[in-house]
Amino acid sequence: MPLNRSLPLLIFLFLSLASGDLCVASSAPLETWAERTVSPSLQLPQSILEQQRAAELSHETALQLVSVSVSVSAVTSPSAAGQPSAGSLLLTDDGAEEDDEALTLVDSETMEEALILAEEETSPPEDEGATVEVTELQFDFPVVENQKVQYYIDYFTGPGRNVFNRWLERSSRYLPYMQEVFAAEGLPRDLVYLSIVESGLNPKAYSWAHASGPWQFIPSTGKIFGLKADYWWDERRDFEKSTHAAARFLKELYGIFNGDWYLAVAAYNAGPGAVARAIERSGSRDFWEISHNLHLPQETRNYVPKLLAVLLIAKQPERYGFIDTQFLEPIACDKVTVDGPLDLAVVARLADSSYGEIKSLNPELKRWCTPPQLQSYQINLPLGTKDTFLAAYAELPANERRNYKVHKFAKGETVQGLAKQYRLSVDDILRANSLSTAKNVKVGRNLAIPLRAGVDAIPREDLLDDPVVSKIATSRSYKVKKGDTLSKIARNSGATLAQLKSWNRLTDRSRLQIGQVLRVGPGKKSAQTPTVTAKTTSKKGTAPAAKKSPLNENKIVYKVKKGDTVYKIARQYAVNPAQVLAWNNLDNKHILQPGQSLTLRVQGRKGG
Repeated sequence: MPLNRSLPLLIFLFLSLASGDLCVASSAPLETWAERTVSPSLQLPQSILEQQRAAELSHETALQLVSVSVSVSAVTSPSAAGQPSAGSLLLTDDGAEEDDEALTLVDSETMEEALILAEEETSPPEDEGATVEVTELQFDFPVVENQKVQYYIDYFTGPGRNVFNRWLERSSRYLPYMQEVFAAEGLPRDLVYLSIVESGLNPKAYSWAHASGPWQFIPSTGKIFGLKADYWWDERRDFEKSTHAAARFLKELYGIFNGDWYLAVAAYNAGPGAVARAIERSGSRDFWEISHNLHLPQETRNYVPKLLAVLLIAKQPERYGFIDTQFLEPIACDKVTVDGPLDLAVVARLADSSYGEIKSLNPELKRWCTPPQLQSYQINLPLGTKDTFLAAYAELPANERRNYKVHKFAKGETVQGLAKQYRLSVDDILRANSLSTAKNVKVGRNLAIPLRAGVDAIPREDLLDDPVVSKIATSRSYKVKKGDTLSKIARNSGATLAQLKSWNRLTDRSRLQIGQVLRVGPGKKSAQTPTVTAKTTSKKGTAPAAKKSPLNENKIVYKVKKGDTVYKIARQYAVNPAQVLAWNNLDNKHILQPGQSLTLRVQGRKGG
């Protein structure tokens, strides 16, 4: 269905996207599940269709409760439609509405991975060349080699090496469990590596289309497969629950496409309707043949080759130079059911653990406590701490289970008034919410209110909503509107302030003008991720030759100061941290020393 026939249609599609009609972040046209089933031989099970209709009706009811204003510029493309706007509302089960403006957290590690997942600077070959089945390695998933697969091997072992090494380290933590789930569903164990292509196994991965978690479900598809999400929790980020959902989804797709795994995997990315139409238009059921005629979105044409490249590297990491990878221990935990709500700082204290460890074992919990609207909740504890926790929990008075409550800041209220209402100081409220001044509090914001003096501070990231996008929007420009600030535009576009200044040649004294057009994403000549040149040889383990520097790129020498980190320096000059390491022949474990000289290649700046 075209997205550009008329403004009313675009607005309708934008509203539909708010609940999510894609299974993952994709550049394919937006459709409902029913629209995707265009061939009698490729029908989805009736139960799935019924669940989709129920999800859509639920969304229509929600829309009656919320007034949404959509600008023309917000719906000019699928990517733009998927971008969360400054005024979008996040509904919570306890009646709170969260304005996500000023609540975006940019995580440096996740952003670095986002650039590799988005592969903005890649140019894979359209023709895969000769395709040869891999027989020297043991796979339970069909694996082949060709020029496209080799291209992504070069990409992940070249520009993406540091990030891919991180993915390998995580793989030993999550994949053993995932493989057991897939095996129980009758799926290939090796298919779990698709989660690396989706998210890099980062539970914080969050896309422009609101896809979340290791398997990148969007809200409506997650709901169909039983994954709940609201202000407090998001089961799409739970590696156990989301893996069960992904296994059921992939099993459905495998049946729809008559046992062809490449088509099923492509449908996980683009949707079954897009793949069904590609089959009808091309007259072929061969994934590679369909890809030749451009019947599938480019992202989907590259999706299967990326999975095959990941499998080939992950099965033999030493062959590709990953010899110092520090593989993590498989995740293991105790499970207990608690009466809710219960603060995670309290859980950590009772289990003789740390807040960070409890959060890492429960990635579906977005905030600092279990969901208040649930009477009970099953929580993961460090292995071997169950008995200690239960004994201490039995002695804990009910009024000490929570350190904070949530107050939605209403029109006419002041922080001073709230402090008086709750018998606190203004500083108590500001400190609890990581605020420097009461002027930063806007109507509609949820404030954490301490219930007693001296409680543990809430980590700032647990006050904010899901952070960065793992799919950089294809729209790279933004027209400034009334009330915009450079910081606000940077947050909403998933860029850093330094990047936005660099891309637009702005300084701290620059003033924005209404109607001014800003570049908000890396351009095709950006130094964010070096372009990989496709190779026709089948030789493995060799990184591609570096591309020549852009004409407006300057080399500078930076003297390391006390307190500097690679990320801090990279952010200052709007470059990728991985590039700083590569330019200076440093590994990702290198510790900077004051006075050390670093070579940087920076666009639009004078050397020296």
